[in-house]
Amino acid sequence: MRSSVKILAALLMIVGLSGCGLGQAETNTASMEGVGNGVDLTSAEVWIQDVTIVNDGDSVGISATAINKSDAENALSSIEIDATALSLVEAGVPTTAGIPIAPDSALRIGFESSTSAVAAATMKTGDYVTVTFTFTDGSIVTGEALIVSKTGHYSTVTTDLPVAA
Repeated sequence: MRSSVKILAALLMIVGLSGCGLGQAETNTASMEGVGNGVDLTSAEVWIQDVTIVNDGDSVGISATAINKSDAENALSSIEIDATALSLVEAGVPTTAGIPIAPDSALRIGFESSTSAVAAATMKTGDYVTVTFTFTDGSIVTGEALIVSKTGHYSTVTTDLPVAA
């Protein structure tokens, strides 16, 4: 009797420890969608997040988010890639007055936004280039950003100059 109890206990332990009694166990893994190759650039008053240069072959645009960390309104006054000045465009209209950013607010540029920064330029996809953001408060934020093709995630980034009316 004692040996049959030991055998039964051993079988229950084997089944329990092997996981056979758990049914169809699945691996619990997280999957994340890529959000971009962008670089983050900062100054004391302004943060620029996820900066990526998007190339369509004839022109380029920027995908980025500018965040005003100060207590006063600021405005994006210019963007340059190496020596190429980009045109700032708001709602399809080029602007030279700058694009305002309220205190503790963000300005999305190029991706899912009515604001863009574009230039007619041919740049090599895969290269890193110097990008400079200048603001009306005197802040200048500079760093290296990757040039990517206007495909996949970046297919909706604005790269074309607005058509003159």
